[in-house]
Amino acid sequence: MILLQGSPDRNMKYLKGLGRIITMLLLSPRRWLTSLHLTAKDWHFERRFFQQTSPNTWRKVALSGYVHEETVDPYTSLPGTSEPTDLALLQSICRRYKACHYLEIGSWRGESLANVARVAEKCVSISLGPQALKSRKKGEVASSQLNLFTKNLSNVKHIEADSRTFDFRPWHGQFDVVFIDGNHGYDAVLSDTKNALKLLRNEQSVMIWHDC
Repeated sequence: MILLQGSPDRNMKYLKGLGRIITMLLLSPRRWLTSLHLTAKDWHFERRFFQQTSPNTWRKVALSGYVHEETVDPYTSLPGTSEPTDLALLQSICRRYKACHYLEIGSWRGESLANVARVAEKCVSISLGPQALKSRKKGEVASSQLNLFTKNLSNVKHIEADSRTFDFRPWHGQFDVVFIDGNHGYDAVLSDTKNALKLLRNEQSVMIWHDC
């Protein structure tokens, strides 16, 4: 997870360095080998997990030893899920802001979004819709789990769109925290980053990347 705070102009030099790091990672064969964790076995386990469990059986993880007084709920430990420490960090950061406005690019099941919604006043998700997900590998499974944890949360607004083509202009300058966790390809991350810089409310706003 990468976190950046401050004005767009001051952050550009850091983003250029970040771009070089991302490029090196993408050119490294190890990058691709270590990212192939969503295997057929993982997906089979995932499907069985949702068939055989219910929300009241999912674990709650207390992280008072890592982040002060934060509890991660929900947390499933399924493939594609952020680590508990990541989710607790997001909560802790959003808690710093009074009436926090939070935007997330790439929510899928919505575990991170649901955790943040417990402490933020307003949450917005920009994610691919069910039809777009179905066109991808393992798309039927992914589509069936879309917004699983957030579809009934009143302070969460879901926008089904590709962040690379979405018009962010109406949302400029509105968010205290922006979390980028969508398409992890270089071009997509670069596009999301450029858009996210314009979404930050002020000098105290924070932008966070996951799995870049």
